[in-house]
Amino acid sequence: MHGVVVKKNGETVEVSIGEDEKEPVFCVTDLLPHLAARQNERPLKDGLKGEELNIVVGSLPFQDEEVKEPVKLMALSLLNEKYGITEKDFFRAEIEMVPAVKARDVGFDTSMIGAYGQDDRVCAYTALTGPSATSLLPIGVNRVEGEFEKDDIVRIVAPDGEPIGVGRVACSSAKARQTMGQKGGRPVVHYDYLYLD
Repeated sequence: MHGVVVKKNGETVEVSIGEDEKEPVFCVTDLLPHLAARQNERPLKDGLKGEELNIVVGSLPFQDEEVKEPVKLMALSLLNEKYGITEKDFFRAEIEMVPAVKARDVGFDTSMIGAYGQDDRVCAYTALTGPSATSLLPIGVNRVEGEFEKDDIVRIVAPDGEPIGVGRVACSSAKARQTMGQKGGRPVVHYDYLYLD
């Protein structure tokens, strides 16, 4: 779980849970075939919609019989304890759930790597130019040229140097260089401010 939450007082809180082996991870519940009648009627490309996936964040209830949603309250109380955030803070948040998988060798000859994300960072191009809106994350950046500040407009180019669009950056060039190629973290260019050619 990665993201940024802006609290009511304007304070920004970065959330990162699941990267450390001692931290919990989350899962998406299976959709049982007998409950998926409407989903089964859809074309395959529309079969799984991210907004419809249910993520399991806990199962223990808050100990109060008067509470209507005790499991939700328990999860929120744990988030409040660790990060000082409340349910209303999620209206000003951008949270992403990403697979918690370590890179592993694939095949008898171990000639390939299986992992979540872009192991060679070339896949960022297809992610940006694909049919779904996506932000440019640090892992998809393999080179930063020139100097810029947060909120500047920058040109985004493919690995072959071909321009593919422009975007308003969410960080300085120094920060982009510091985080490029890294998993997690805030987007370098959020999809709301990304304009592709």
